[in-house]
Amino acid sequence: MNDETKSAATPPYVSYRTFSNFIASLREAGIPNRIDRSVPALSGQSGATQSFLLAALRFLAFTTSDGTPTPALREYVDRPANEKAILSKAIRDNYAFIFDGAFNAQAATEAELAEKFKDKQLSGQTVRKAISFFTSLCEAAGIKLSPHLPSKRGAGGNGSLPRRYKRRRLVSAEGGPAVPEQPPFGPNDGSEVFYLYLDKDKKRKVTLRAPFPISEAEADRITNWIKATLIMNTDLATVKT
Repeated sequence: MNDETKSAATPPYVSYRTFSNFIASLREAGIPNRIDRSVPALSGQSGATQSFLLAALRFLAFTTSDGTPTPALREYVDRPANEKAILSKAIRDNYAFIFDGAFNAQAATEAELAEKFKDKQLSGQTVRKAISFFTSLCEAAGIKLSPHLPSKRGAGGNGSLPRRYKRRRLVSAEGGPAVPEQPPFGPNDGSEVFYLYLDKDKKRKVTLRAPFPISEAEADRITNWIKATLIMNTDLATVKT
């Protein structure tokens, strides 16, 4: 990617978890001749997630425009002991609008950083997602950013979950492990159970059982479904009263 192409490229806004999981899959299965939608690690993702991930790989110069893996990707996948240095170079080279020397990323506010991404023709939620991916990449590469920026990897970017969404074992009323319900999930389907407590006394909670991990698009569908369900229930309660 030449300097002119870099300046015109749109910063990616895939989730860091999706990106890191894909790199992990390449380290396990090897790098194919071409990275396209038929690669198993991609074929199971939604169409939008596939597009976002492929765009991120192109932006970081890990693939060419036709999906051919570059030496940079091969080095990043094959040399995990040096992955921080390799990723750092890819970030500094391809996020040149941040690391051109004219912008102080070590003292910037979130609003200032958002302005830099808006200058790259991003808007709305794509700005937030692009910043999340960028800050997660920087943290993974050991690139120091401003302490005035919120950490994004703690929100799931590094494969972990926020504190209140940590995985919890099912516990019975007696304090021992509870037997999870099987239908509609099979015993080996990879599903997991998560609790979100709504009060300090842990008397009100939301339980979510789902395949793990899920894509960002799937998470959005779950969020929208929950919102729609709660709104519907609120409307019904209002009608009854």
